[in-house]
Formats: sequence, structure tokens, C-alpha cells
Amino acid sequence: MRITWYGHSCFLYQIAGKRILVDPFLKDNPAATIGPQDIRRVHVVLVTHDHFDHLGDAVEIMGKTGASSAAVYELANWFEKEGVKSVVGANVGGTVRFIDVRVSIVPAIHSCANGVPVGYVISMGDESVYHAGDTSYFAEMEFIGRHYKPKVACLPVGGHFTMDVDQAVEAALSLKPRYLIPMHYNTWDLIKVEDKDLQRLVKSVENTCQVRVMKPGQTIEL
Repeated sequence: MRITWYGHSCFLYQIAGKRILVDPFLKDNPAATIGPQDIRRVHVVLVTHDHFDHLGDAVEIMGKTGASSAAVYELANWFEKEGVKSVVGANVGGTVRFIDVRVSIVPAIHSCANGVPVGYVISMGDESVYHAGDTSYFAEMEFIGRHYKPKVACLPVGGHFTMDVDQAVEAALSLKPRYLIPMHYNTWDLIKVEDKDLQRLVKSVENTCQVRVMKPGQTIEL
């Protein structure tokens, strides 16, 4: 699995030749190293909720690439009104299959205008990643870890709008992934996380999982 972080909550997951882009906030993202014009090939685009810093450039990217998408039902309807033709409406607890790619929709505790905020478990064969979206910690993360067994968990840590580092520790201990990647921090001062707090995260979960602190634009293989 190859993972590229474009800052904030935007990730490109490359699994078995498939390219899955999540929360494509690029054009107005001060942390992003690329723009939407640089996304030329992607198979699936997913949006966790319709706040500007997650919906981002999804309509433009899906329009030019022809990528498929799954979204909570009301958000899927909104995409269709915007001219997106290949979005599948579903809801929390459901799984949408795009040939070999399985996209399972899981809860998130946050807010939005259309439908409800969600997270995704994206899996192909033995590879899987839990992209939590914007959320606080919630006890059902234990079920997500036990049922889906994600290899990687990407969790927000910036606080204010989402869980902070301390809650992310609790989430990691519940999920028990092999790797944890922090996201949704340092984009703006309001969600600033100090290096010492990231190191505290690393230390707090070292017996459960390995934390990979990424830089915007960085690609890692796990």
C-alpha cells in the first residue's frame, strides 16, 4: 500500500493498482503541494462530509477523471445535482464495491449540511485503511477495529473541530491498527499541534501501533 498525504485530510491511497483519493481539498489548502489540475488519474474519490475543507475540489476532479464515488445518500444526491454521474448513494453500515475495491461507510461524530458525516474503511484483499474523517473519539471505534481490522488508521489530531492528541491515543488503543497516521492538524493556527504532542502520541501507543508522522506531499509504503 502506498499512501500520499497532501495536507489536512487529503490522502491518495494506492492499493493493488487502484488509486483512491479522499477529501480532495487542494486548491485552497495552504498545506497542499499540488492543485486539482495535477490529479489526472484516480479510480475512486470519497468525501467524508461537505465542509469546504473536505469537499474541496471533488466535483472538478470527478468530472475530469470519471472517477467513481460512494457517499452518504443525501451528499450523493447533491453530487448528482452538480453533474457528477458516477456516485453511489449509501449509508452508515453499508459497503459499496467498485470491482476489487470495498468501501465501507462507518460513523463519525461531527456536523455537515447534507446527510451525516462519515468515515470510510477502504479495503482490497488483505490491505485496508480506516480514514476517520472529522470526528471525536467514540466507543464504537473498538468495533471498527475488531470487525474491519484496518492495517492503517488515519485519525484527526488537531482538536477544536475534531479529536485532539489525547483522544487519538484512546482511538488508537481501541482500533489497534498496525500503523497510525495523524491528519487534520497544522493547516491553520486553530488546529496547531506542537511537535512535543506528536511525540507524546508516538510514545503513548508504541506498544499498540507504529505512528507515521507525514509531511504534506510525502508518500510512504506500508
